Amino acid sequence: MRSFIRTFLQAGIPYGLIMSVFFIFESGALVGVIRGIIWGTLFGLAMAFYSRYRTNEFRRNPRVFTDEETVLGDIATHSTKWLGSAGSMYLTDKYLHFVGDTKRNRPHEVAIPIYEIEDARAAKSFGIFRNRLNLKLSDHPEESFIVDEAAVWANEITQLRQAYLDQPRSDEARLFA
Repeated sequence: MRSFIRTFLQAGIPYGLIMSVFFIFESGALVGVIRGIIWGTLFGLAMAFYSRYRTNEFRRNPRVFTDEETVLGDIATHSTKWLGSAGSMYLTDKYLHFVGDTKRNRPHEVAIPIYEIEDARAAKSFGIFRNRLNLKLSDHPEESFIVDEAAVWANEITQLRQAYLDQPRSDEARLFA
């Protein structure tokens, strides 16, 4: 229930504010604010129900990775510079996997080895909501994901990476081939 309310507020308030400004110019102050509140409420409810639907689908059909132990999993959005792709994100003992929704025509999958992640940090979206997970990678620019409890994800990634670095191994016994 808490995530439903959080999604409702995170989607509805910004949308309602933007629509209020639009409607104020169109219809005047009082009518504009009332219409903005109505549309913000409707949009927030729609997004909260859609998020609940995605969460239920995620829980009914979890992804299983061979030779990997799943540590965390949740619905997420992979953010690129201007676009985002909705899907599921899994943290295993070896990789961070993002699997885009298969109902869309464009499959989108990302698998980042734990040892390539130099830094994992929780950040704020729009300067308000602390749900962005920023990853600094060793071989290319930063990756960004929107996920609930981003601080927990950042902490788990940091711990897994440190455990990998602390492991003594020879070239023949490397964790990642």
